[in-house]
Amino acid sequence: TLYDPKAGIDEYTTLRKPVNISNTVIVSVKDDGIGIAREEIEELFKRFSFSKGRKPAGTGLGLYYTYQVITKHKGCVWAETVEGKGSTFKFTIPVEI
Repeated sequence: TLYDPKAGIDEYTTLRKPVNISNTVIVSVKDDGIGIAREEIEELFKRFSFSKGRKPAGTGLGLYYTYQVITKHKGCVWAETVEGKGSTFKFTIPVEI
């Protein structure tokens, strides 16, 4: 990860058929880093945003651009985190099969 080079990263993708008409791809990227304070999660999807208390290791644009692209394709993006245990970033996007 950007903030903890020793942290592992797992990623996986699944395809599911939701109740609505289209299929949805779910992508999940999980790390076992130090986690993010819950009140900071929404801020991470804003331009030039960094998690507080950590030295910035990027431009602060990655999650912002991810959010922009996914929502323009009618998908959703969010983060789940536990401080001290890591974070999981997920997005869904509709696909035609």
